Amino acid sequence: MQNNPTLADCLKAGASGVMMPCEHYHKLPGISASALQYLKESNRHFENRKNFSSDSDALRFGNLVHTATLEPDELDKRYVAEPKFDGRSNAGKLEKQAFYNDNSHRIIMAYDDYIKATRMAMNAYAICHEIIDAGIIERSLFSDYGNGIILKCRLDIESPTGDDFDLKTISPKHGMSDHELLRHSLQFNYHIGCAFRNIVRRSLGIETGDSYLIFVSTTPGSMVKVRRVSAELIKQGELICMNLLESRKEYLIYGYDVEPKIIENF
Repeated sequence: MQNNPTLADCLKAGASGVMMPCEHYHKLPGISASALQYLKESNRHFENRKNFSSDSDALRFGNLVHTATLEPDELDKRYVAEPKFDGRSNAGKLEKQAFYNDNSHRIIMAYDDYIKATRMAMNAYAICHEIIDAGIIERSLFSDYGNGIILKCRLDIESPTGDDFDLKTISPKHGMSDHELLRHSLQFNYHIGCAFRNIVRRSLGIETGDSYLIFVSTTPGSMVKVRRVSAELIKQGELICMNLLESRKEYLIYGYDVEPKIIENF
């Protein structure tokens, strides 16, 4: 694993990809699937996306589950559970401060969240260990799309046949039925993410297979379900991605951004 590859290093790697920490991947420039939500609004939103992004508790928890499931050897290097301290006593306050000082290089998680995440990871591995063990884990790909556009993606699991598996945490209010999983996937545009990863891989000459979502529930029991994303949804997602990339290309060439969107009957 390379700790700090440059963008030039990543582009030179091409279809081989680069193995790097998630934190460094996010620091490197390029359009990712998650950045498309801002480009969908406008190019100005995309260029100022750091103003709108947030390091939420849900995001940190999801990243913890990913690490515990797919990179367990990295778990203790990146995360630590916060013990119970007696906040009423001076000794307890000093112990807490010492703990934070000693673990400044790691992400400190609430004890209950840490236990829940490792339980979810255990269940995900129990159901999907053949997929995980046979796949390439957390490979980062970068592609020069032309006209100053760099595309990047980070695949959770890529099978030897080119299938793409994306790990998702879900807090279902109405169970884990296929209807609920589809509703959740469309709400969070998971099909667009799958489509975007296909576009990046194909631009590097990589053969693509099917796209799957591995859902792990945060509710008691931590149910795991694996579902294939339909070809129809992937096709729709690719069309959306291509239109957004075209809008980015035109903006970089002509400086033209989309007009403000209209809400009917506003």
